[in-house]
Amino acid sequence: MKISLRSRRSLAAAAIAAGALALAPSAMATTNTNLSIGVTGPATIAAGQDGVWTITVTNTGTDWVMASRIIVDNLSLGRSGLTPDNPPADGWLAPGASLTYTDHGRYGAEICGPKKYVDMDVTVRLSKGTETDLSDNAATATSRSLSCHLDLGIAKSADRANLLPGETVTWTVVVTNNGSVGMRMADVAVSDPMLADMAALDAPANGWLEPGAAVTYRGTSVATAEQCGTVTNTASVTSGGFDGLMDENTTNDQASASVSVAGGACDPVVTPPQVLPATRPATTCPATRLGVAIAAPKAAVAGQLMRVTVTGINSGRNSARGARLQYRVPSGAALRGRPAGTTLSGGMLTVNLGNMSSGTVRRMNVTLMLTRTAGSRLHRASIKGGCAVAASRAAATRVAAVQNQQTPAVTG
Repeated sequence: MKISLRSRRSLAAAAIAAGALALAPSAMATTNTNLSIGVTGPATIAAGQDGVWTITVTNTGTDWVMASRIIVDNLSLGRSGLTPDNPPADGWLAPGASLTYTDHGRYGAEICGPKKYVDMDVTVRLSKGTETDLSDNAATATSRSLSCHLDLGIAKSADRANLLPGETVTWTVVVTNNGSVGMRMADVAVSDPMLADMAALDAPANGWLEPGAAVTYRGTSVATAEQCGTVTNTASVTSGGFDGLMDENTTNDQASASVSVAGGACDPVVTPPQVLPATRPATTCPATRLGVAIAAPKAAVAGQLMRVTVTGINSGRNSARGARLQYRVPSGAALRGRPAGTTLSGGMLTVNLGNMSSGTVRRMNVTLMLTRTAGSRLHRASIKGGCAVAASRAAATRVAAVQNQQTPAVTG
């Protein structure tokens, strides 16, 4: 006899009501979806240093969780929806299993110690679904901030000690970050009066010179008969600073190396009783002094235009070779049109001034659009050149909030 679907349902209901059918345990289990989060980071950290934090999310419930619904946010660095290092192959996080996330970040000079601490706050949430317990959805890692010391040092060497006129010598310059603060490579400038502008051979890919790290520069020159004797070559390193911090130790900002040029064209024809001339003096580069100034308003209103003038001057007696005037666009402002003749790289405006004779004055006019955030805008400028003492300057503009500004409501 054939029984209809409606009849089968009626019979099943009657059997359940009579206790003839027992429910499977899985059908009676209580839903338990729960995630917990933890974070670990460096015990100490310095301004500009690349900090690494490891975030761990664990399925502490009894239900499997779809990995794509797990959202991890780094509140301290303002990052949302981090990508896990080890996503499960099947797309599901089993009970007791964990996901790890690795996050990097750098702080500015605002964390400079001593006795300051930096908190890294992270959270986890589900994009869809409800957890049984939300009390373990946030975690904090605390690091002690180190005192900030900015110190670049330079060393120089030659690949040979003795040359004939016409032979080539290779000069090697090594710049080391001796401080506790990470440095942007864009703020590190090496100058050498005998060599053209040099680029780092092993510049770090991320654009930062970490504390204790070093970069190498190299250049060549050809010995001439006019250099017969001892040739001393001096290189220098200057820093554009970091968030208002400047190099604390200038005693190691210059380094020299010497070679001897002799023989060949250096040996004159001797006709007795002719006396050989004395050894020629070392080749030198007459030094001069550069200066820089920043003209910026002391106060401004958020969301408006602001004009800044950067002035460079050769205030010394001699010429500066290959001079460069630089200005860093401050955080909280955007460049409104690039000034003529300038280049922009990594937020740094640069204008090549060429050779500046004594008393020469050059200006760079910059127009900025301020963001709508109140606070301080820090201006930094520098001027550098061969055969010259570099100069840098910093200034600040206090930015007030826009009047009657409406703050949007925060929604969860």
